[in-house]
Amino acid sequence: MQNLRFTLALLWSLCAVPSWAQRHNITLEGNFADGAGRRVMLYGYADPLSQREILLDSTTIDSAGHLQLSFYANYPRLVVVQVETYSQSFYAEPGRTYHMHLDNFDWTLDEQHNVYLDPVTLPIRFSGLPDDELNLSISAFDRLCDSVVLRHRTQFDQRYRPDRTYFDTLRHAVAATRFANTSTFFERYRTYKLAQLELQLRITNREQLYSRLLADQPLPYHDENYMQFFFSLFDHCITSGSRHISIAELNTALASGKAAIYLDLLGHHPLLRNERVRELVAIQSLHEMHHQPLYFSTSEVLTMLHDLSATTKFEEHRTLVDNLLVAMQPAASAATGLLDLYLPDEHRRLHALDSLRGQWIYIAFVRVDDPNSVGELRTMAHFRDTVYSSAPDSIAFLTIVCDREPQKMYHFLHNNLHSSRYNWLFVHFNAHYDLLYRLGVTAYPSFILIAPDGSLYSDTAPWPASG
Repeated sequence: MQNLRFTLALLWSLCAVPSWAQRHNITLEGNFADGAGRRVMLYGYADPLSQREILLDSTTIDSAGHLQLSFYANYPRLVVVQVETYSQSFYAEPGRTYHMHLDNFDWTLDEQHNVYLDPVTLPIRFSGLPDDELNLSISAFDRLCDSVVLRHRTQFDQRYRPDRTYFDTLRHAVAATRFANTSTFFERYRTYKLAQLELQLRITNREQLYSRLLADQPLPYHDENYMQFFFSLFDHCITSGSRHISIAELNTALASGKAAIYLDLLGHHPLLRNERVRELVAIQSLHEMHHQPLYFSTSEVLTMLHDLSATTKFEEHRTLVDNLLVAMQPAASAATGLLDLYLPDEHRRLHALDSLRGQWIYIAFVRVDDPNSVGELRTMAHFRDTVYSSAPDSIAFLTIVCDREPQKMYHFLHNNLHSSRYNWLFVHFNAHYDLLYRLGVTAYPSFILIAPDGSLYSDTAPWPASG
């Protein structure tokens, strides 16, 4: 019996090793100077349309500055390495190990200017890459295209009629260049990037590109470059209106709430005869409508997406719609995560934000060394006095200080001329950069309002000074 148990355990372990290897076939390891204790997130996109971020792996940089991340992919995919408010993206290939290095880096740059308006790339260096590494060939291809377009920018200028012969020059230059990477992914990358450039420069019209690259061909949903080209090709093809489908007809079909009626309408467009293509363009157009509330009802768009998810026979489209529905309401889910936090006050005592549930919660995200934030906090003190004089238990005031150094909050609350006026709860964000990103806090001060049930009532609540 003991031998049998040993044999079974051995067989189980032999089976388990390949399973683990399948789950992690891409590894990123490296050393980040001055990065000890910082959280590193590795993201990928669920699809190019919703761009819903998926956390592939995360880790904390150890005391020696070392980190390691791993994930599984069966095809090259774009990934983003994020540390606090800084990031770098690249294409990761299955089976590779990437050795990353980050030299001395000023982590306080985001306190000197708004890195959301002027992004700062994390200057990661990669070592030990072979000559045929995918990103090296992509960079070479991009540089070649940029140089040709820049050299002939007058001939490509949209203020004049673009000269197609100069795009042939670009084609010949690409064909004559030997790139080290010869993978199918890179071939697709070249094909679809050139096609997107053709479309943007108005060298070739939508109908010709559709006939050459899409008609009667399968849709490789797994290929990000193909999907980006597809969505570029049909960008606002439907929602801008045309002689085939008018805006009024779109709104009538949208009001029906029935995906079948909407798809029938889109079938009037000559490029949308194919059922799969038509449905994918329908999803794209609904995504565009969601960002045009002046012309299309947001609630009707969401209803149509739910019906499309329930009725489609294409599993890829159901997944895409579900991703869109999640991406369209990012702040609501972020608010749930917010109330789950325990954040420290100026004395480092932790406060459960969930204890505020049951009241309206007016939250200010500030930096105490920012003049705009300080000015709004002074007005907020008067606002709080007014509210509490009439209904003291109706609303809870909360300020989350987002300065990197918690000591700034202490000095602001105890060594300031107006310190006694700030008699409500102040807590430090405690390096929860991911939460700020999900809530859309990209400038200071920012204000949000949480309903008594803990849901997000407004992700852009009025400033106190607005009255």
